[in-house]
Amino acid sequence: MKNNFPGHTGIQVRHVHLTYVWRAVQRVIFKGLSLTIEPGEFVTIYGDNASGKTSLLKLLTGLQKPDQGDVWVHGINVSVQGVTGAREAGVGFLSQNPVYQILGQTVEEELDYVPGVSDEEKENILNQFGLERRLKVAPQNLSGGERQRLALAVLVLQKMPLLLLDEPTSYLDALQVENLRMYLEKIHAKGTTIVHVTQYPEEAAWGTRTLQLETGKLKELA
Repeated sequence: MKNNFPGHTGIQVRHVHLTYVWRAVQRVIFKGLSLTIEPGEFVTIYGDNASGKTSLLKLLTGLQKPDQGDVWVHGINVSVQGVTGAREAGVGFLSQNPVYQILGQTVEEELDYVPGVSDEEKENILNQFGLERRLKVAPQNLSGGERQRLALAVLVLQKMPLLLLDEPTSYLDALQVENLRMYLEKIHAKGTTIVHVTQYPEEAAWGTRTLQLETGKLKELA
């Protein structure tokens, strides 16, 4: 399978301001946030609940537009072009609860939606994510962890150059978490850029670089 994505120029978040307004309540999420992620990095963004982690990923996927500033992904301004632009830039996004990302009636059908993938590739990815015995099962009958793994398997099959993972271990047991970490390291070594968001301290050191997000500000962790 070959995708024609634009040149891999990484991620540039430039002086982004974001405020959520609900009735009479205003909450400032980011005030002048800037961030650069180089192509091929494996970055973990660590922070507590309500620290802005998911908001940052929504900006990178074009699901959320900033009040001010720009978000560039692989040369495309996704703060202007939105989800369509992010897709063109080769962004693969795994949400915390990927139930709405899964469209197939069975696991097998979901994998069949990915064009140009061989049966061998499908078999390998099913084995990798422990879904080889769930081929004929409907997604609604999968556990939360199985749905997460299925959604990630589809992203991997699509060969997206950039993966954004929002709390990908929320429904996984300890063994599955370790398997996921090793697999992410494997695809990162082959060139995939990964942005992994987590609230779990034991995952803060995943990858090649760790950033802590607190009160809308990013800090490099050693």
